[in-house]
Amino acid sequence: MKVLFKLFGIITIAVIIVFTMATCSDPHSHSFGDWETVAEANCTTGEIQERSCSCGHKETQEGEDLDPDNHDHKIKTSTATCTTAGDVTYVCDREGCDDEYDETGIELGHAFLETIPATCTTDSIPGTCTREACDEVNPEAVVPELGHAFATIPATCTTDSMPGTCTREGCDEANPEAVVPELGHAFSTTPATCITPSIPGVCTRGGCSIIDPAAVVSALGHAFAAIPATCTTNSIPGICTRDDCDEENTEAVISALGHSGGTWTVTNTIYPATSTGTCSRCSETTRTTQIGDIGPGGGIIFYIADGQAGRSLGFTVQGFSEGGSLAYLNFVSYSAYYLEAAPSNALGGENPPGTSTQMESYAGATDSGIGAGRRNTLMSLRFLGLGGKYIYSEVACLNYSTSTANDWFLPSHEELRQLALQRSFLELPGGIYWTSELRYQVAAWGIYDNSTVGFFEYTGSEKFYARPIRAF
Repeated sequence: MKVLFKLFGIITIAVIIVFTMATCSDPHSHSFGDWETVAEANCTTGEIQERSCSCGHKETQEGEDLDPDNHDHKIKTSTATCTTAGDVTYVCDREGCDDEYDETGIELGHAFLETIPATCTTDSIPGTCTREACDEVNPEAVVPELGHAFATIPATCTTDSMPGTCTREGCDEANPEAVVPELGHAFSTTPATCITPSIPGVCTRGGCSIIDPAAVVSALGHAFAAIPATCTTNSIPGICTRDDCDEENTEAVISALGHSGGTWTVTNTIYPATSTGTCSRCSETTRTTQIGDIGPGGGIIFYIADGQAGRSLGFTVQGFSEGGSLAYLNFVSYSAYYLEAAPSNALGGENPPGTSTQMESYAGATDSGIGAGRRNTLMSLRFLGLGGKYIYSEVACLNYSTSTANDWFLPSHEELRQLALQRSFLELPGGIYWTSELRYQVAAWGIYDNSTVGFFEYTGSEKFYARPIRAF
C-alpha cells in the first residue's frame, strides 16, 4: 500500500513540473537555485523540496526516504476530559497509516480557539475550548485596544506636519488630528541687555542648524524708573526696569523745582510765609514764599533765613533807642526771617554816607551782619543829626516809603552782599551801592556793577546809589 502511495506522489510531481513548464509565457533556459526543503518527511511522505528560476518558475521533488516516527496522531477514543483523568487512544490521521498508541490516567487539557488579538479600536477576545461538552473561556488577560499608530511626520521649522495613516496591519485609518503649521525657528539668540548687544544663535530644533539672520541689536541702555522732580518733591532716580537688571540710576537727585511762572505775592508774613499766584507747571495758587516773590512792602524778597546752607533760622533786627529829636525813630529789637529790597533806588541817596574825622569812632554804625542795617542807618543820624551834611543815603532810605511799608533802611555789608547775590531778581542799575556800615571819612562798603562787593572811597566825582531794604 505504501509503495502505491509513493508511486502516486511521483506521478503527481511530474505532472506539476510539466504543467508549470507549459505555462511559461517566455520559454528560455531556466537557471534554478538550490533545492530547499518545504516539507519534512513523515510517516507517509518523503521530504518535499523546491527550487526556483529567476523567471518565477518552480520545480518540486519528493525524497524517497520516509520518517516512520513523524505521525499526525489524533484522539481516537477517550474517557478523559479537559479537567478529569481517563484513558486515551491515539491514531495517525494520515491516509494509509494506522499507527496507534494509548495513554492512561491523563487529563486532556483545554484546546482553546486562538485568541482574537486586540486591534487599534477593539480589545482582544480570548477563545473558548473546542473540546466536546466544554465551554471554558481562555483565562488569559484581555489586551486593551492598541490605539492607532499613525505614521505622522511632525512639523519642522519650515514645513507643516503630515498626519499620515495607521501603520498597524489591517488598519488604514487616517490621522484625524489637525495639521500643525510649520513651527518656525527656535533660535538660541542671546537678547540684547542694557549694556551688551544681542548675540545671534543657532536654531535649537532637532535637525535644524540655521543661524538667526536677524541683525544684531545694540545694547539697549538702562530704562530707569525715574520719577522727575515736581514743584514740591525731589526727583527719585529709580532702578532699571529691564528684566534681570537692578542697576541704580546714578544721576543726581534734582531738588523740588518750586512753583514758578507769573507773579507771586506774600500774603501771609508769619514764618514760613506763603505767597499766592499761579504756577505755570502745576497750576497751584499757593506756595511757600521764595526769593523773587513780591514782599508785603511791595519790594522783592532777596534773603530767607531758613536754617539751610549755613543760614540761621531767623535773625534779630537790632533795636534803636534815642531821646530828643530822634526819639520818634526808636524801635525795639525784633525777630525776622526775610529781607525785602525796594523795587527802585532811593532818590537823593547818590552822595556819600558821611564825611567826618570822627567816622572811625562811629562804633554803632559799623556792624556788618544780617539784621544790623536798620540800626546802622539810625546810628549815623545819632551823630550827625537829621540835618547832617553827609547823610544823604541814610536819610533817603529812611524817607523811602511804599503804600504798604515805611520802615526801609540802608543795608549793612552782609545784607548788601546777599542783595548782590540775588541781583537777577532786582534789575539793579550799574554802579556803586552804599551800605550803612561806615569806616572812615568818605568811605563805606558797596557793590559795583551788580557783581563786585568791595570797599569804596568817595572822591567827589562818583555817583553812588542807595537801595532801601526792610526786614520782616
